[in-house]
Amino acid sequence: MRTAIPLILSFAALAAAPRAQSVYGVTGPNCQVLEMTGPSVGACSYPDGPVSSAFAYAQPAICAAMPAPVAFMPGAGLPAMLAGDVAVNRDLDRVFVTDGMTIGVYKASTGVLLGNYTVGFLGLAPPLTGLGWDGTNGWLWVSDAFGYAALEPDGTCTPIPQVLFQPAPAGVGPISDIDIDPATGDVWVCDALGNVSHFAPGAAAAANVIPVSGALPCGFLNVPLTGLCIDTSSPPGTFVVTDGMTVARLAETGAAAFGAGPTRFALPQACWPAPGAFPLLGLGWSARPVSYGAGTGPILDSIGHATVPSTSFAITLTNVPVGLAAIMYDFGASCPAVGVAGAPGYLAFGPQFGLVGPFGVLNGLTLAAALPGPAILPQGVTVHVQALVVDAFGVMQSSNALAFTTSLP
Repeated sequence: MRTAIPLILSFAALAAAPRAQSVYGVTGPNCQVLEMTGPSVGACSYPDGPVSSAFAYAQPAICAAMPAPVAFMPGAGLPAMLAGDVAVNRDLDRVFVTDGMTIGVYKASTGVLLGNYTVGFLGLAPPLTGLGWDGTNGWLWVSDAFGYAALEPDGTCTPIPQVLFQPAPAGVGPISDIDIDPATGDVWVCDALGNVSHFAPGAAAAANVIPVSGALPCGFLNVPLTGLCIDTSSPPGTFVVTDGMTVARLAETGAAAFGAGPTRFALPQACWPAPGAFPLLGLGWSARPVSYGAGTGPILDSIGHATVPSTSFAITLTNVPVGLAAIMYDFGASCPAVGVAGAPGYLAFGPQFGLVGPFGVLNGLTLAAALPGPAILPQGVTVHVQALVVDAFGVMQSSNALAFTTSLP
């Protein structure tokens, strides 16, 4: 069953709401794309994590004349040690992965390869070191160690060139990752010298060069930096960066200055260790909900990303008995869980609590939740949702809970 639901929110109550999102990373030797949340903290271990999903990116090529990404280990010396990255098209739920030589395109929810291509037509030289999604233009920005370019994926094996090779601006070291801040249009990069920089596309010099290697308010980053992504659910200047072993969420505070980014529900630690046995070779920002709480059987999940606007975002409910189901929403979580007719409830049950439904359920439920643009629904609003199900015998069951945050594309 698929039903459209309106999200009616009290914006005055949401200005200080905690945010919840996830971060994608890629590792080369074992061909893994990891979606990171947490790591969990507190008495209730919210949210689930530190890895909420994963898939193997080495798959048979779709575009037969071009190679698909394969397992790789960054080589010694520059630029080989900077190779590899991941980026996320939040609007279409696509993940881009490069092994340094070629780019693969994957469906985020399934990990299935949808296409693969090389980008020599942009004037870049392998190894490719960075990928960044530009949701404003629908472009993928690509970097090598010495510059950057952009293409427009069009669903074919030959994407459209949009920006040919541009050299790295003055003040920027060998580029190891790239991203775009949709709020400002600036290009952001990290480099082998331990700096994070941003600048307008085509600029001759960086607008700000921020040294972030060394001791942080929450940990330590070595050189070279290997991955960067912009937190598109937060104010401009909020970024996530890694040296492969530690991931740090930081915020630009001035010229050559930074501080720890505020912790969020999905990322409750400002710094956290990279999960798994291999170093992260790139980062990409996601606007997918995060899960928390165990529930009693029904499983709440989502389709797509909570971007504003979005016409493809939806909430799904599976593993449900025949009966009636309702979706509760609020703007915070409860710890410990609150009893709801004998079932655990994970929402704050505050003054903005609401309920959608009930709906008759037989084989599950899909609730389309179209999100309006940021002029109506602001960026950075976090909504917590959970399902209640009453079976044919009148027994109450509850699902896990989800937290999603509105994000720019």
